[in-house]
Amino acid sequence: MVAFWLKFKLPRLFYLKPPSSGKALSIIHFNFGVDKNKGDAAIVFGIQDLLKKHLGSDIQINSINISYLSHREYLSICQSIFNWVQQKNQPIWLNLAKILLWPAKVLAKIRDWQILWYANQHDLIIIGGGGVYSTAYLLPLKDNLIKQFKPSVIVFAAGYNQGLQDRALTDVDKQSIRILYNKSRLTSVRDQRTYQFLQDIDSKFQPIVIPDPAIVLQSKPITGLDFPKHKLKIGINLACHQSWLVEAAQKYQLVETYATLINQLHQSLDIEVYYLVHTNYTYKHKGTNYSEFQLAQELQTKLVKTMTFCDYPARELKYVYKNLDAVVCMMLHSSILAFASTVPFVVIGYDKKNLAFTDLVNYSEYHIHLTKLTATGLSTKFFQLLKQKDQIKQYFQLQKTQFLEQLDEFTLQIKQLLKKSGMI
Repeated sequence: MVAFWLKFKLPRLFYLKPPSSGKALSIIHFNFGVDKNKGDAAIVFGIQDLLKKHLGSDIQINSINISYLSHREYLSICQSIFNWVQQKNQPIWLNLAKILLWPAKVLAKIRDWQILWYANQHDLIIIGGGGVYSTAYLLPLKDNLIKQFKPSVIVFAAGYNQGLQDRALTDVDKQSIRILYNKSRLTSVRDQRTYQFLQDIDSKFQPIVIPDPAIVLQSKPITGLDFPKHKLKIGINLACHQSWLVEAAQKYQLVETYATLINQLHQSLDIEVYYLVHTNYTYKHKGTNYSEFQLAQELQTKLVKTMTFCDYPARELKYVYKNLDAVVCMMLHSSILAFASTVPFVVIGYDKKNLAFTDLVNYSEYHIHLTKLTATGLSTKFFQLLKQKDQIKQYFQLQKTQFLEQLDEFTLQIKQLLKKSGMI
């Protein structure tokens, strides 16, 4: 019985320590965290490295999960029951549901006051990067909370996510986006498609387009991992960070298609394959638990030789990418880390964000949409990439240099803003 009630996920209060007083600039950074997704971690570290580079290594940055800004956080099993009762339009049960939900709503409101108080103790608020404009993760936002922020708000390299099964944008979502944009002193987006997305909501919006800050992530060497010089080193990545991707992997024979390519490569080339683990989410599909690691293990059963599994923190994972010759990936930040390491890649896109990135680097030739994936198509594209990999590496290096300059320029704009405000 206790376990049952715990599933109701009542909002938990927490005790936040205010930033230490002193001359150092204090920043609160609302982000997607560093524990579950290596790409999200790469964004967080990238942004914070940029801030320390241009604002001083002594600045104080406190991270807090961006989900606390989402109205979706209120939704729990209790709220789902309430919504169901509301649809039935039975006043007696509706009033009972309201009474039962009252403690959860009070706790949620108190926790919002805590977050607002904590955020307002800082000198600057950073929101992002990653999929800030996502109906699957964040939208709609807690508009009243955001309106009451006192420090300057910066939206840093926000992205528009829309997967194959994400719900459409509503008027409430659009209003949240307007409120966040108008509250922000500076808004930057990570690609041209996100820029156009904001323009479609309000033609007056003029966000700054910058590359994803994960590009600046510094690598950390790993001891004991071998990268044979005489072999072609291939990185592999599958996406399994949303429940629908498990079903999509089966529907589009993703594992089988990857296996066909890898076995072909083993037959024709001397290769070493490295599986690049990016997430550690678990989902249940038809009574079976699935995760990216389990999907990768299923792939392993279909291969003629063993892969090396690389499940490392973000900086160590970047080190692996730097030692590869080519990558076949799905996760957006697998392609971003490959690009940042000047490693050619073929990406199987399942979300508009995948194509948005390849458009940004003028590389859409090597994007294959998941719904159009075939073993022959993937094999043809990858062997084409191998023939052009030296030219691609040179091109990536030039693009990366420009992107790093753009990220520096945006961070310097933040610095100028703070100077004008007398914060530094």
